[in-house]
Amino acid sequence: MSGHDDGFTLIETLAALVILALAASTFYRALETGTQGARIAERETAALAHAQSRLDEVVALGPQENLALTGQTPDGYAWSTTVSGLDRTRTDRSPVGLARVDVRVSWRDGPARRERDLTLTTIMASRSR
Repeated sequence: MSGHDDGFTLIETLAALVILALAASTFYRALETGTQGARIAERETAALAHAQSRLDEVVALGPQENLALTGQTPDGYAWSTTVSGLDRTRTDRSPVGLARVDVRVSWRDGPARRERDLTLTTIMASRSR
């Protein structure tokens, strides 16, 4: 064995370091994207829970037609609830009409603070007045 065949050359070492740096950079970006996706999913899940809670409140109280409420949660979500009567297609004997309940929750998300929102809608029976 000659002395110049032992070990790695400087070029081989630099090439290995460049490959390692590229792999580490790619791994870091993938980790960051995954973390951001998890954070967005967490915020959407919280928004859905707030919307479902507001919807449950209206259903529990019974619909009041032409109702509009707005508010803000302590954790930064804005919400609005609207209840409106639907065209009634019923017989004269039926004391029941229909009401549409919409709950919209909005929030700002991500580094750009982009506004996001979701809306839950249900139709429920309401007593006619």
